[in-house]
Amino acid sequence: MKNRILFVIVAVSIIVGSMVGVNYYSTLPVPSPTTTPPPLPTPTPPMMLTPFPGIAWEVVPLEGWSFTLMGDASPRSVLVLHQGKSANITLNLYSDYDKSCNVSLSLKFEGWEGVNYRFYPSTLELQPKEVATSILTFEADSDAPSNLFYGPPLGIQFKGFLGEYETNLRYNILVFPTTPSYIFSVYAEETPTPTQPPPTNETTPPPYPTPSPTPPPWTSPPWEPEIQIKRGGEAHVIFYILTQIENPSLKLSLTYQSGELPEGINANITPDPLTVRSLLLTLTASPQTPEETYEITANGSVNSITYERKFRLKVTS
Repeated sequence: MKNRILFVIVAVSIIVGSMVGVNYYSTLPVPSPTTTPPPLPTPTPPMMLTPFPGIAWEVVPLEGWSFTLMGDASPRSVLVLHQGKSANITLNLYSDYDKSCNVSLSLKFEGWEGVNYRFYPSTLELQPKEVATSILTFEADSDAPSNLFYGPPLGIQFKGFLGEYETNLRYNILVFPTTPSYIFSVYAEETPTPTQPPPTNETTPPPYPTPSPTPPPWTSPPWEPEIQIKRGGEAHVIFYILTQIENPSLKLSLTYQSGELPEGINANITPDPLTVRSLLLTLTASPQTPEETYEITANGSVNSITYERKFRLKVTS
């Protein structure tokens, strides 16, 4: 069974005349497609949600996580948890009501073998006009499989005079032994074979156009991240393959100025480093590699579907 994680904290909304929409704020840096990404690690900003009038919650300092970026035209931050390590997410809950209510926190955790969680505390009382805090801790066993979960659902359950509410945490979470420099998302889907019409008495059948390929989910060209590597060191890049093709043949090759990689730069490609479809690109630089910035082109394929991604490789001392 395909491993995946699903965590749900269930919350109870007051049954009032009408509910307002979620106001979602996050200060995690999302670089512009035309700008250079900020240096990692990323700061630990709050995330505030107001599910309905009078109740709000936020995520405050993230502890123990590493950070990277993933995406195409608009990269998003990813929380990275290393095997054998733990990390915390602190939740602050606010109430503007004149009555207290009990809050029960839980996760519906599916699929991620070797990853455990706990709340401290898991049950708390939310007083009027006050703040209640709980710390959510994730722990990855030393032999936990590497995996990526894309936008886990999160909710909070209030008990007492409120109803129910669910929302999304909207953080991507990666379990991996190292912190990759970047994660490319690759959308690859088969083009459906056109259905031929039944034969007719006409001598010349009408033309049937070939369907165009399914468009990718982005509307702008893929963003070119800058990946830094020290002389004598290495860097890792993950290609996260979004496809429904069964047992696809995955290929990847790198070029520089339509030729081979610069002298001193080597690349190694590992298939399926995650439990989801993926490729791991490991770049190494010799101690004698010049300190320059190279634009590298990665050409890949998923069966007959091809894709191209570019990145700037900056060699530093």
